[in-house]
Amino acid sequence: MPRDDNGATFGAHRAKTHLGQLLDRVKQGETIVITRYGEPIAKLVPVAGSIDENRVSRAIESLRSLRQDVAARGKSLSADEILDLIGGGRPL
Repeated sequence: MPRDDNGATFGAHRAKTHLGQLLDRVKQGETIVITRYGEPIAKLVPVAGSIDENRVSRAIESLRSLRQDVAARGKSLSADEILDLIGGGRPL
């Protein structure tokens, strides 16, 4: 099976025939390129590999803000206050 820098390459028919095995490989972190008539048309990638950098940045900024708020209060939070902050007022 041919390989390139992005992982293994499979024709569409072969990929369909061996889908279960390909999914196992993707689960292990490999990227699989699927071609049709030699032209790349799809890529199987691990879900864990996709990170929304904007969401991560917002979460980090929110934690920094929370840390500043707690420090400004000059006291420890109770368990109920912590759960309220984590849930943002939503039921857990």
